[in-house]
Amino acid sequence: MKRALIHHMALAHHRLEDLHRCILIPWGQARVAVCARCLVLYPSLFLVLGGQIALRAGSFGGWDRWLVLAGVVPMLVDWGVGRLGWARGSNVVRGTTGMLGGAALGRGLYLYFRDTSSEAFWLAVVVVALVVIAVEIVRALGLKDMPG
Repeated sequence: MKRALIHHMALAHHRLEDLHRCILIPWGQARVAVCARCLVLYPSLFLVLGGQIALRAGSFGGWDRWLVLAGVVPMLVDWGVGRLGWARGSNVVRGTTGMLGGAALGRGLYLYFRDTSSEAFWLAVVVVALVVIAVEIVRALGLKDMPG
């Protein structure tokens, strides 16, 4: 018996033809499609954020910028390459980069909550925004199928 598929854009945010980017979680007689990256990203974010709050973690100074970038950049590269159709990717890579990105964003948010002018947080926001804008411009211009 084939299980019904529950596909809501809020959980999967991929079209049905892109379900390979999702994890299908059994739910009663159905399967729920959940984005593989987000399935790991959000718990990582909240665990790192909560852990830092519980420990009253301090700043690592200039290292915070690099820690946040080191976690966010692999996620953005993997997302961008997949979004442009340059590689199919795998859920293992999406999960791994989601975990790194979630941890980095959790660190950035924690620093922001401590100081709203946190360079690490705002650097992450700017980098994420610029990559998303650049990838969507490339898609809109129809350049996504260019080799390389």
